[in-house]
Amino acid sequence: MRNHLASLPMTLLVLTSVLSAASPESPGYQGFAYAGKPDGGIGPTIRDVAIRFVPESGGPAVTTRTDLKGFYRAPLAPGRYWCIATHRGFEDYSSIPGFFVVQGGGFQTGNVVLREPRATTVLLLRHAEKASDAEDPPLSPAGLARARELAHVALKAGVTDIYATRFQRTQQTAQPLAEALRLTPTIDDDPTSLVKKIKSEHNSDTVLVVSHAGTVEIILGKLLGTTVPAFLLNE
Repeated sequence: MRNHLASLPMTLLVLTSVLSAASPESPGYQGFAYAGKPDGGIGPTIRDVAIRFVPESGGPAVTTRTDLKGFYRAPLAPGRYWCIATHRGFEDYSSIPGFFVVQGGGFQTGNVVLREPRATTVLLLRHAEKASDAEDPPLSPAGLARARELAHVALKAGVTDIYATRFQRTQQTAQPLAEALRLTPTIDDDPTSLVKKIKSEHNSDTVLVVSHAGTVEIILGKLLGTTVPAFLLNE
């Protein structure tokens, strides 16, 4: 019995070596998240940064987080990915319009730099052209074309969250961009709660808000802390 137990660790070691040799390392990216200094230099690493890889070719995004040392590792299939990194205490990082390109086996190095908080950016707009004056109409063909153009323009803005109302026309306006970035829009019809979320949850972020004539002015006024006259009803 003693000899049998003594040989067991060696047997396990041999099996582990065989399995390792038969399983090549998966491709992907790894690296650190750093704080960016105001002078353009690099500061310390940042823990708990959410790093999201969005495949250009479609499919679900891959999300990981940095550990206590600011390090992350993300197994990824070969292809091109947009990389977006977020942390509540820093500005978002976005590689758009550039890509992280995964090739072959093994992990490539991809460090990200998040700057100290600055201004929050809100892209606020009325929905695109609707098909009719019904209670909840979809977008017209012209409106759908405008929504696709919005995605083309806003894709490079570093949008990390999208808000729309419960109506088809606002959600369809945001849909092309949401699909491109693999984001699920948050539905919120109340300007007061919406602005509260933006101010409390999106420090230094870039968010897209799609609403309606009349409501857009209310949201804008609450963001600016002033009264904004209606200007979209007939424009």
